[in-house]
This record gives sequence, C-alpha cells and structure tokens, in this order.
Amino acid sequence: MKIGIYDPYLDTLGGGERYCLDIAACLGRAHDVCVFWDDPSILSQAQKRFHTDIAKIRVSPNFWKTENLIFKLQESRKYDALFMVSDGSIPSTLAKKTFLIFQFPVITTRGLLENLKMQKITGILCYSQFVKKFLDKQFEKQVIVLTPSVDLEAFKPGKKEQLILSVGRFTKGKNIKKQEFLIDVFKKLSEKYLKNWRLVLAGGMLSKDADFVDSLNNRAKGYPVTIMPDATFFEIQSLYGKARIYWHAAGFGEDLTLHPERAEHFGLTTIEAMSAGAVGVVFAGGGQREVVEDRVSGFLWHTQEDLMRITNSLIGKPKIWLRVSKAAQRRAKDFSRERFCSEVHQLL
Repeated sequence: MKIGIYDPYLDTLGGGERYCLDIAACLGRAHDVCVFWDDPSILSQAQKRFHTDIAKIRVSPNFWKTENLIFKLQESRKYDALFMVSDGSIPSTLAKKTFLIFQFPVITTRGLLENLKMQKITGILCYSQFVKKFLDKQFEKQVIVLTPSVDLEAFKPGKKEQLILSVGRFTKGKNIKKQEFLIDVFKKLSEKYLKNWRLVLAGGMLSKDADFVDSLNNRAKGYPVTIMPDATFFEIQSLYGKARIYWHAAGFGEDLTLHPERAEHFGLTTIEAMSAGAVGVVFAGGGQREVVEDRVSGFLWHTQEDLMRITNSLIGKPKIWLRVSKAAQRRAKDFSRERFCSEVHQLL
C-alpha cells in the first residue's frame, strides 16, 4: 500500500510528531510510506531526537501547503491511506482511507463544507480517553483511541541519583509544561528538605522560545537546577535512568473545562520515566490520569502542597519509593511498541 503522513507541526519535533513517526515506522515495514515535508533533513533531525526506526521512510514534497484544491485532490487520490494531523480544520482528500489525528481536544463549529469533507474521513485518531470525550461531542465520525507507545528496551533503570527530572518542550504555546512553576516548587523544597538533590528540566526548543529558556535560567540562579534545551535522545535516556522522581505539571492552574488543550493530552514522557524506574508525581489532569495508577504506579497531585508533600514522602520513605518504582516499570509495559503497531495495522 502507498501511505502518506502529514503533520504541519513536524519541525517542532515534540511528542505528537514522534507519534506520527511511530505510525510511519510501524507501517514502513510492509508498505511504501512517505512523510510530506519540503526539507528532506527533517527525518535525520527526528532520528537524532527520537531514535525511532524510520530508515525505510521517505520524504515527499509537501503538496498540502498549496492553495490549489484540485491539485491537492489529484495528489491525494494516489494514496491508499493518509494519516493527517489536524490543526483544527478538515482536509480535502480523495485517498481511499484518511485518518485524521487530533493531538488535543478541539471545540469547533462546522458548516456545510466541513461536513462534506468529513464524509471522506475514515476515522479520527487521538491519544487518550480524555481527548476522545471532547471529540465525541464534536464529530459523528468514529473516534478511535490509539495510545502512544514507548520503546521499553530503550528506557531502563540505571544507578539512581538524588535527581528530580521533568521532560517536555520549552514553549510558550498551547501545550505549556509549567517549567517555571516546577523551578519555584523545587526552590522552596530545597531550602528546607532537598539537601543534595537537583532538578533537571530537559526537552526540545524552537528558536522563537529562546527568551523563555533564558527566563528559566534566570529564575533558577543559585539553585541546583539544570535546564537542557535541545537535549538529545541519549542525554534524556541517561537522565531517565538516573532520576528517582519524575515531575509533570502541564494543566496546573488552568481551567481545563474551558481550555482542555492546556492539559497534558496523554503523558508519553511519564511512561518513559516509569519504564526507567522513576516514580512519577504528575498533575491529576488530562491524559495523565490514564497513565498513572494513583499511589500504585505513581502519584497524582492537585495542588502545590500535594506536590511538595508527596515528593518529601518519597524522599523520606525509600521502601515506598522502591515499591512504586517497581510497579511503574510493570505499568509501562502496557504501552509497548508491539501493542501500538498491532493496533495501527488493524486500522488498515
């Protein structure tokens, strides 16, 4: 089969982009798969960031950017299946099958044209039940939850250090990770409790967000906080192995009823950390609630006081940390690449 994948945000190389490339990697073993993008180096950049097996994937010119509707329809007709990340709009396609991917909850109004376009959409894909419940209200088309996967062999426990880790893109955009909040909480804890502990914030960064990273560095001055923009896969892999505790705060302080897109849509980095034996202490909102079994394979928190109390408890009670760490590794196995690829192939 001839299969095309289009993600208009591909150059951000975030979790959603890895999701699309994981789909490509699964299908590329048996089919002719291309990614629509104008810069052929995007796959080598992705390989460096994600360490995903995309050797059999090729790059094709991105005809989706053209304003010529007839040309887009003619080109799309050549494909047996398309997987397309939506920016909120509905694409025009004549492919045999088209799966529309929504990375976050959307609240849209649609007219006659959008409804006509939806007739050519085979199904809607999303990461979590959290996202699905919003999409179900917007679309009559079937919404399928295809949860992301983790390369369990890549993330293993190492020699643990007194390290708290958080991984996420450094951005001021919609899916903000609240790194400034985590720095402030760590500063409060380190003044009283976290002697000889350090905090590492790692992830990708676009050039437009360099000033945000500068502000984080200024905020952390004088404290054992390390900020790693554009961290490589191997650097993050090593950090997961060393970290005892994993923090995540996306969605905290937001009205997630009015702005569900500001929550964590799933929690892929949380699973990576769990696979490496780090204990997740994550905000109890969005898709994280589907990843972490509270007080079993990790901890969910609602307030800053919760986050501080749970962190202190884990530091002071190593037996609890060890029990939850082992449960986290077991839980991570539910998100294997084998399970993911099997579900992807079932879509076709």
